[in-house]
Amino acid sequence: MILIIRNGIIVGIGGFVGAIVRYALAVWIGQAWGRAFPLGTFVINVSGSFLIGLLMTLFTERYSFDPAWRLLFVVGFLGAYTTFFDIRI
Repeated sequence: MILIIRNGIIVGIGGFVGAIVRYALAVWIGQAWGRAFPLGTFVINVSGSFLIGLLMTLFTERYSFDPAWRLLFVVGFLGAYTTFFDIRI
């Protein structure tokens, strides 16, 4: 039970930071290049997908990291970074 709570906190921390980074990057890209095309969403999803593939390969095949790091970076941070539902009025 303690492990489930710890893992949930780890994912939550990563998700919190990932969502903030996504929002800040999307706003910056929108201000720099305009909002006619959702370039921010495109850049975020492509870069996030690339990083998920890279980190999962490193975490599972190249290096022996504690699985908590995978939860923090891949599930939490990059999960929130690549999946953010935005409602614009």
